[in-house]
Parts: sequence; structure tokens; C-alpha cells
Amino acid sequence: MGPSILLSAATETIAFAMGVFVGMPAVKNFAIYAAGAVFINALLQVTMFISLLCLNQRRVESLRVDCFPCLTVRKATVTAIPGSQPFDHGEEGIIDWFIRRIYAPKLLSKPARGLVLLVFSGLFAAGLALLPTMKLGLDQRIAIPSDSYLISYFNDLYDYFDTGPPVYFVTRGVNVTERHHQQQLCGRFSTCDDFSLGFVLEQESKRSNVSYISGAAASWIDDFFYWLNPQKDCCVEDGKICFEDRQPPWNISLSGMPEGAEFVHYAKKWIHSPTTASCPLGGRAPYSNALVIDSKHITTNASHFRSSHTPLRSQADFINAYASARRIANDISSRHDIDVFPYSKFYIFFDQYMSVVRLTATLLGSAITIIFLVTSLLLGSLATGAVVTVTVIMMIVDIMGTMAVAGVSLNAVSLVNLIICVGIGIEFCAHVARAFMFPSASLLEKAQSKFRQRTARAWAALVNVGGSVFSGITLTKLVGVCVLAFTRSKIFEIYYFRVWLALIIFAATHGLIFLPVALSFFGGEGYINPEPDGGLEEDLAARRYRSLLPDNDYDSDDY
Repeated sequence: MGPSILLSAATETIAFAMGVFVGMPAVKNFAIYAAGAVFINALLQVTMFISLLCLNQRRVESLRVDCFPCLTVRKATVTAIPGSQPFDHGEEGIIDWFIRRIYAPKLLSKPARGLVLLVFSGLFAAGLALLPTMKLGLDQRIAIPSDSYLISYFNDLYDYFDTGPPVYFVTRGVNVTERHHQQQLCGRFSTCDDFSLGFVLEQESKRSNVSYISGAAASWIDDFFYWLNPQKDCCVEDGKICFEDRQPPWNISLSGMPEGAEFVHYAKKWIHSPTTASCPLGGRAPYSNALVIDSKHITTNASHFRSSHTPLRSQADFINAYASARRIANDISSRHDIDVFPYSKFYIFFDQYMSVVRLTATLLGSAITIIFLVTSLLLGSLATGAVVTVTVIMMIVDIMGTMAVAGVSLNAVSLVNLIICVGIGIEFCAHVARAFMFPSASLLEKAQSKFRQRTARAWAALVNVGGSVFSGITLTKLVGVCVLAFTRSKIFEIYYFRVWLALIIFAATHGLIFLPVALSFFGGEGYINPEPDGGLEEDLAARRYRSLLPDNDYDSDDY
């Protein structure tokens, strides 16, 4: 069992540690804690746990009471110490008996093996077909208790609120005191660039079903230049209307607009100008924080153009709106070689979805690669390592297909759960795979005569560790996961109970059904010690199995 622990612990630790190189904080922090937890747990299993077992064995041999070791008993019947008394049929549990006598022989028969490959291939194909239907997002209503009043609030907000959140297109490092930069941003003058920022935002608002932009943007530079129009009597300086006698005069071709220090002077005056009935173009109310002016260097460090999204009523709408805003900003940036980026208050929560699919593929692919390398190295067989790796891949694809059907969206939470699925999934395979590669010679002697070579070793692996995998891994995890079914929090029910229940079901079926069958077809050559070196204990164990099996149940001359 020790080498199996090493195999599963090494693959899990290295696979989890790969997440350290990811930029997403949630995944990175999880990877650090998970890798450390698995490593420390494995270390305790092979050190402290073994030491405690030894101490407990000394207690048993000293006839001391388990809960009160200071007390001793005068007489005891010991059946667990090898050699203390003859082995009897009662030492074999019902699960081990079922696997040896019924399950393993039926599973490894020729018709059953073909059927298993067909069924699991169909499940894998169905999982692949369902992958594109998996949605992105994390509905905020899921994160609160099912009886919270906030659920009704968010439902009404989505159903009746008919205004989308504001969005700002921010320019950074664009010196608007220069004419060509002014033409890159403005949208209402004749010499503005064909694809200026203002013009693009206005056109995008006309196809709101694609851009998720509602209404034309509030363009501070256009309003500022119109505020300078002497015919509007908005800009007054020293009792005189600005630009009244200017040469060249104010005009829509921008030739009469200010540049350099003059631009900074009038822009600061406009920013502090109030909005009145006679002059609605004053900049104090709508644009007081829309422009960052650097008077010392005669430039503008940043500015923003305000618009709004269409009403967003689902996670898909929020994600698509953010993606569209990024597309618009990137297009403007590439056309004019300037730095433009979008901002809205909800973007911080949805930026992850721009890369979550690629990140999921990268992390799962890295973990799968690690599993193949480590299992092939520790098992000493590329073929067996490939079979284990393919089993884990099929397991993960089936889990993701179930997530799509069960309404589990892909986000940082479910991504972390998928990484956990890879790590735990290898536990269901490692013990069977190692028992297949290093079978007990005494067990192979008990294999039925119809089983040969790989099939005999697959039978021996199931008989040897199948019961431990089922009772020690499957049932214990199933009991722990079922508790989550009674939670009032939807996030625990959806993202933990559903995913982990699918993990246990698919991991157990793949590890105890598909893997032995696949190994019987494609597994590598095993390593068998023809001479048992276990001394008295192994000899007694062999005698025990001979007493458990009828003579016609095996053929000692055939593997």
C-alpha cells in the first residue's frame, strides 16, 4: 500500500502545484494550500500513522484495553495477529468475498469487457458533446441562502429594472492638447477621424443587440469645443465672450480650436463652469472627473467617455457586455495606436471569464500530463501510465458533461473543483494500477483457468485492492458529500454537492469497472516475484486464501 500512497500523493501534489503559476488569485491560493495539504497528509500517513499502528499493536499484544491502555485483561482471543491461530472463512469481509467470487469473474469475462468499453466510450462521447453547452458565470443569487429576501430583490431587479450599468471608455496617456489626438477622440466635427472614439461609440450604440451599448457616449471633448462656440455665450472671460474675435475663428473643422497651453487654460475654465439653463454645456456637473489635466507638462494624462450598457438580465449578458466593451476598446486602440480600456463597476467580477476556458484547458492539460509522467515512472510502464491517464481524462470529461446538464457553470469555483476532481480521481486508479503491475504471486495462483496474462493480473488487482477502494475511498467520500445535500446555501448544493457527487460516481465506476477492463486489454507487462520473500506471514496469507477458495475455483498452473 505504501507505493500506492506514494503514487497518488506524488501525482496530486505536483498536479495541484501547477496552479501556482496561474495569475488568477483564487486558483493560485488554492493550489498552494492543496499541494501543501496533500504533501503533509501523505507524510503523516507514512510516518505518524504507521507509528501509531505499531504502538497499537504493542497494546494488543500486551492485552491492554483500547480506550484505557492502563488496564490489562487476563484472557483474550486474538484473531488479527498472523500466526496466532489458523485462518478461517470469517476473516474475509463480505465486500472482498463478493469481488472475488462474483464481481471480478463476471466483469472480466469476454462479453462483459466488450460491453464495458462500449458503454464507457459512449459516456465519454456524450460528455464531449455536452462540453460546448456549459455556461459561464456565477449567479449572485446562488451565493446567498435560499430563503433570503435578497433573492426576490435580485429577481425583481432583473425583471423590471430597465437601465443598464454605466460604462466608461478611458484614454490613458493621450495628449489631447495636440490636434491629431483631438481628431482621434472627437465625433461631431467635420475633420474628426473616420473611426474616432466618439464616432465608433455612436455607431456601436445603434446595434445594441451586439455591442450592449445603449445611447451615444457623453463626449467631453465635443461638449468642450461647443462650449467655446462664441454664438452660445457660454465662455466668458473678463466680461468678454471667448473666441469672439479669434483668428482663425471657431468652426467645425477644428482649425480654430485651442491647442497646447491655450487648450489647458480653457479646459480648466470649462471644468469649473456650472451647468445653467442658458448654458447647459458647462463641465462641472457632468465632466468634473472626466479629465486629468497636467498643467506643468501641458498635457492630459487621462480622460473618459461615458456611456451605458443595455439592461443586463443574466450572467451571459454581463459576460457578453464586458467582452463587447473590450472588443470596442481594443479596436480603437489598434486603429489609432493609443491606450483605451473600458471600465464598469461589474467588470472586476467578470474579467475572469475572458480567460477561464483557456485557463481550464491549460490547468487540466498540465495535470493530466503530470499524471502520465508520474504514473509511467513509478509504475514502470508507459502503457499502464497511458491507460490510467486516459481513464482520468474520461472521468473528467464525464464530470464536466454532468456539470453542463446539472446547471453548474464554469467559473473560478468550479475550476478549483475540477482540479480537485483530477487529484481525487487518481486515488481511485492508483491502487488498482499498481496492484495490476505488481501482482501477488500467491493471488495469481488463485486466478481462474480462463483468465490469462493481463486478465489474470486485472483479476488479482481487483481481488487485492478492490474492496479497499470501494469501502475505504468510495463510501467514506460518499458519506461526507451527502451531508452537503441538506445545506440551505445554493452555492454549496450546486458547486460542491453536485460536482463532488458526480466525481465519486464517475471515479468509482471508472476505477473499479473501466480501469480493470482497460488494463486487461492494454496494460503493460507486470513485475512478478516468483519466489515469495514475505517469510512466515506471506506463507500464512497464502494458506488463508487456499482455505477460502474451493479447489475448482482456480488453476495454479495458469496465470
